[in-house]
Amino acid sequence: MNQQNNRNGKLLWLLPAAVLAVVAAVLLTREPKAPPAAEPMPTVTIRDSAELSLGQGLVIERLDGYSGVYMEDGSDDIVQDVMMMLLRNDSDRCLQLARIDVTCGGGTAVFEVTDLPAGSRAVLLERSRRVYNGESVQLAQARDVVFFEESVDPAPETLELQGEEGRITVTNRTGAAIAGPVCIYYKNSAADVYYGGITYRVTISQGLAAGETVTVPAGHYDPASCSFIRAHWGE
Repeated sequence: MNQQNNRNGKLLWLLPAAVLAVVAAVLLTREPKAPPAAEPMPTVTIRDSAELSLGQGLVIERLDGYSGVYMEDGSDDIVQDVMMMLLRNDSDRCLQLARIDVTCGGGTAVFEVTDLPAGSRAVLLERSRRVYNGESVQLAQARDVVFFEESVDPAPETLELQGEEGRITVTNRTGAAIAGPVCIYYKNSAADVYYGGITYRVTISQGLAAGETVTVPAGHYDPASCSFIRAHWGE
């Protein structure tokens, strides 16, 4: 793994080595839609800094440069030195949406995250793939912050979810029909970190009859590197 040790920055901490090693291992097992001839190892540079509170329980643990699979738009392109944020949700609610603006180097970097459970962390990549050069941060603020009012989960008492490479199987465990659409949300994950602000979704438009099982394509699902976040059905 390449490391760059000579850039100064604020708000920047290193992911624990064990976590980063798991993230790297998981990413290298995934196959991008259009894989290059030689996929580089994901790398994260080392920085020293303090955390920054954005309010409402959202905390930036650090900012850094990242090289590896770019997942925020679903393209799985390979990128180099893209600006990365490690965000933590210290609130007691699941974060539905937040956009975070970071002013540095004469411009503004924009990050977006969806479906981040309470107490968890996520690695976010800058939306425009801005390269990180170790610039000092002048301002960081969260906007469009929305939390779920109620607790969210994959509804284990109602639905049984099983995933395999590229598809998800959903079973209605109840004795009554479930009105459509039935939506299942999942994220990339490694160790105790969610990988990407993006949340993927599969939909069963027609709903599920009592006891019915349906298998749907899920292009980004990999049982080794994905976690179910929540389920939603009806209007």
